[in-house]
Amino acid sequence: MFFVFLGLSFLIPVAAGTGNVCADVAGGKKAVSKHVETSTLSKGWNSFYSGSYASAYKQASSLLKSSREAVRVEALHLQARALWAMRTAPRRQRAKKMWASLRRASSLNSLKERLQIAEALQLSSRNDSNQEDKAITLLEGVLSRGYPDTCLAEAAVALAELHVRREDFVKAKRALDFAQKQFANPKLTAEIPTERLAPFKAAVQATLERLDYNQDPGRLEYEQARTLQKQGQFTQAIKAFARIVKDFDQTDFGPRSELCIVECLLAGKRMPQAMKRLEAFIDASPMGPWRGQAYVLYLDTLLEEKYDLIEAGKVARKAVDSIAAARSENSWQLVLYDLYLRAALVSYLQDDFPAAEKALQEANKAGKNLNEAQREGLNRLISTMKTKASLLPEDFSPSRMSGRTTSAKADGAEIVLSSAVLYSLADRADKTESLLSRVLPASYFPKKEEPSQAAQRRVACKPIHISFALYQAGRMYAERQEYEDARRLLTLSMKRWKKGSWHDATLFSLARIMEEQATAAQQAEDAESKASSKKAETKTERLVSRRNQESRKIWEELLGRKDQSPYNEYASYRNAMMLCENGSMRERQKALDGFLASYAKSSYAGRVYVKLIDISLEKMFDIAAAEKLSEATLAWADEKALPLQEKPQEEKKEKKSPAESSEPKEQKIASEDGIPAWSPARPRLTKEQLQQDIYSAYLRCGLVDFLAKRYEQANDRFEKAKAFTPPSGYLAVQGSVPTGIDRMLSAAKAGKPITPAEALEGDEKASLILQLADVHYTAGNYFRALRLSEIVLNAKDVKLSQEQQSWALLRRGRCRFCLEGKTRDPLAAMEDYMAAVTRAPRAPWAYRGLFLSGNILFNTKHDVKGAVELWRRMLREYPDSPEAHRAAYYIGVSYEVSKQRNKALAAYNDFLRSYPDSPFVSLVRDYHLRRLEKQSGRKTQRGNKQQGV
Repeated sequence: MFFVFLGLSFLIPVAAGTGNVCADVAGGKKAVSKHVETSTLSKGWNSFYSGSYASAYKQASSLLKSSREAVRVEALHLQARALWAMRTAPRRQRAKKMWASLRRASSLNSLKERLQIAEALQLSSRNDSNQEDKAITLLEGVLSRGYPDTCLAEAAVALAELHVRREDFVKAKRALDFAQKQFANPKLTAEIPTERLAPFKAAVQATLERLDYNQDPGRLEYEQARTLQKQGQFTQAIKAFARIVKDFDQTDFGPRSELCIVECLLAGKRMPQAMKRLEAFIDASPMGPWRGQAYVLYLDTLLEEKYDLIEAGKVARKAVDSIAAARSENSWQLVLYDLYLRAALVSYLQDDFPAAEKALQEANKAGKNLNEAQREGLNRLISTMKTKASLLPEDFSPSRMSGRTTSAKADGAEIVLSSAVLYSLADRADKTESLLSRVLPASYFPKKEEPSQAAQRRVACKPIHISFALYQAGRMYAERQEYEDARRLLTLSMKRWKKGSWHDATLFSLARIMEEQATAAQQAEDAESKASSKKAETKTERLVSRRNQESRKIWEELLGRKDQSPYNEYASYRNAMMLCENGSMRERQKALDGFLASYAKSSYAGRVYVKLIDISLEKMFDIAAAEKLSEATLAWADEKALPLQEKPQEEKKEKKSPAESSEPKEQKIASEDGIPAWSPARPRLTKEQLQQDIYSAYLRCGLVDFLAKRYEQANDRFEKAKAFTPPSGYLAVQGSVPTGIDRMLSAAKAGKPITPAEALEGDEKASLILQLADVHYTAGNYFRALRLSEIVLNAKDVKLSQEQQSWALLRRGRCRFCLEGKTRDPLAAMEDYMAAVTRAPRAPWAYRGLFLSGNILFNTKHDVKGAVELWRRMLREYPDSPEAHRAAYYIGVSYEVSKQRNKALAAYNDFLRSYPDSPFVSLVRDYHLRRLEKQSGRKTQRGNKQQGV
């Protein structure tokens, strides 16, 4: 049966218009390069294993739209793991739902392994030894099967952590050693790129190193004391930690317990004793173990409880001066990033912008495992310090900094809010939430998930402070993709203080949330596509439509607020694009023209030009208007393409040593384009997105020239587009598959229309649309070609000839066959093929309907009899067709794979007699007939043995 499933797709040579290989190059789903997806997955897992769960969740989000099922599945699993690791009940519930949806949506082997890991995590969370036994069995099963994927290391780390919980360190090390051996397994390394394995190797190594900690004397006592601390039993916890300081002073748990005593005193509202003990702990050994964490606690207390900038400045300088000598101490390595952030915050609050900038640069270097979001946030902060800008909006007091270097006290609300902005940009979500809870009552936060520090002393604040804190909290929840809470908080911010200057950013955030909700709903529908009903799909469509309408209203409101908003360009672009989906023709044209009138040089202008060209051709049937737009589109594409084409040469000249290239690079972010640090940065196109847009722009210019029969100019545009061809969404195992641009270049060089002359005769509008459908199909844009074919077939004001109907049906069928995912429908394609034959049986392409329908019956329905009937009919009715020899050959193959030997022999002999010049002749003689003869010989020998001959 294996050969049957390979079937004709294995034996059919690829030929334009007849083969089974259809590449989705420029169509609906924009392919992302495998390298980019690999890199993003690696960064996501690296963030997860370094404890940056929110960052891991966010990084995985960009992969949920991948055209590759394996990537989408792993990204959703990573998100679920990140939510599960955050430990709160609502997030763990969301993680369970994600895993449940994955179980229904995919049957990948790697997913089955990951779902066992997920089940083991859920079992082990119940604190029941029997359930832990089941979890261990599940994880050991993953390891024993040895599926060549990163899930092996993922299971090994989870298994080791379970064994550590049981203090079975031998088994924990055995699991990790197994993973390390697998990393050297050629089968694994052949399947997985080195970059993908890197975060898992690091996680296994880090878990091995933590085994030393878990085996240290005093660990059990320390964890018991920490449990008391977490339960709020601070007096008992202090006593337990004090015993550890006395009994295990030579271990790492001694100084850690000293620090925990201070935390318990602070939590128990015993501030004087806490500060006195903290000072004594630091003075005893300023560069000793866990002193970096002590400095961080000291600075947080001075800033957030006492608002004492003078003392905070002294402590910050002392901490930074201690770093050089203490850097080799392991505990300091864990806190360098956070320590530099505190030093930067203190310097900023004291008006010392150069010192703040320097501290942020050091934080950038210290954060070895920072993700792109954290790097970008840091660079926005650095830009803010360079320009001596505020971390708060202009509404706050202009003299907010005055006297801070001479007076110990400062405005507590402004210190807290400035700190929240800094930590938010530095991607310290927990710290941001803790600070905002000092301004906002607990009632503002989701009821099921109040911040852990909600009971802390609240700072005295005004309505303006509360409004801005609500805005910051809303943005924080939006980053977590908890959209309903984000919308509620942002809406409250606008109601609490209506004249806030930051409400441009509030509206921008709200509109983006609406769009993200629409996207998330569509992604959920796609993930559930195998199990979804028509009713569920309709409900999703309504939700998506409602969210898009809501977001467009907000974009319009934002555009009406003031002319100089930094978000006007993006708001104008999004408003125009959304009107193209639901607005009238006049509204579309006005919005698109309006955007270009104001932002002709924008990176988004390419998409607007392409949209206008499509409207001119497909709605207005005006080639002259499309030609005029093509000139401006070409100028935009040339301007945007030039720096991208020159960049590789510049990078080559500036090539640095490996040591230099590993240093974090400062990026030009935010403040340079007028966006304050407290505002969300404007969305910017990635390099891959811009390349895709340049490709689309050149492609449309080429299509316009092609339709105008300026083939030489069309060839030039297609050549330009080729340099920006998006990566294919498939892998060619042998040889190469022509891209859409390759096929368009061939057509332009041939210097003649792609559409048959018979299909061009008849209605002029239909003729134009059919030509458009054909060039988009040839370019690999199957979604658009399908839509154009349907426009022709469904148009009420167009009178089609029989040939035009037939050609439109054949084109629609080819598109339905070539699409990917759930939109691909071979059986619907077959209906179109047969209808094309019926409409115009004498058309020169009619034979293809029978030929391709036979292919589908064989490959999709495995209907040998039905396929052979169609191919024989084709040979009778169209004996001189170009595919006649191929159909005759397929008849023999079909009989052979269905084990009808005599019929296969007869069919092959008929083929050899009828088509002696076919390229399949040698294949039939040297492979198929010899194979059948050998099989016949084996059968005869077996028969003789059974009869005793």
